[in-house]
Amino acid sequence: MGYSVPRTDVIVQGSIQTDGVLDCGSVECLMSAKMAKKLGFINLEPSPMTHGMVDGRKVDAVGYVQSVQITIKDISIVVDAMVFDQSEYDFLVRRRALHKFKLFTDWGSYNWWIRTKLSIEPLLVTYKGIQKPQFVEVVDEWEEEGNEESTKESNLESTEEAEEFPSYSSYLVILIGFLTEDEVKENQLFLSTFEDKQHEREDSTPQEIWLEIQNSIKKCNLNEEEANQLTDLLWRYQDVLEQRSEL
Repeated sequence: MGYSVPRTDVIVQGSIQTDGVLDCGSVECLMSAKMAKKLGFINLEPSPMTHGMVDGRKVDAVGYVQSVQITIKDISIVVDAMVFDQSEYDFLVRRRALHKFKLFTDWGSYNWWIRTKLSIEPLLVTYKGIQKPQFVEVVDEWEEEGNEESTKESNLESTEEAEEFPSYSSYLVILIGFLTEDEVKENQLFLSTFEDKQHEREDSTPQEIWLEIQNSIKKCNLNEEEANQLTDLLWRYQDVLEQRSEL
């Protein structure tokens, strides 16, 4: 996955603070085996889940844990997580969990916000590996020749500074704590769609989905080879199937 992904402070089970990955495309929350061991999750529930890595590799899950409490900026939710034996991150927050946290972002400016009870607050998110924005001085035509050399020096300094400090933190400052009643209502209306979807139905766990798939395959009266081919096909497109179920 590398270090060019959005990360923020996440407290797991109220006891361990880690650099959590915010992944809008992930189907499941993911936890490292090292983190699971620290939290005392020794006897993990078995899981058939296979996770596709960005380099094309497929990694089988070590296990599955339920009812894990994660906290971002004093807001806590409970999620289930797949456990993988990898070291690129300790915890990855999936898209449904991001919706529960009421997180949203502007991908053009790398700014993130989180909704609290009374207001929308900025969230400190770090993109490791992204260069700082470079600012180039604008020169009028009549002074272009005289300032050409100084502009080149300014661009060179900006580039050297970006290479020296590769980490870029997104923190858009918004005045909070002085909102009127009308402004509070406007903020609540702005993000009400996130709450509506969460109250419509409860999320199904991967185990429940997998059992339903297995039972449906058995009812088809297929031979062993056909059943295996169908199972592989369904797992390959599991993310697409889940997206359609959310519509």
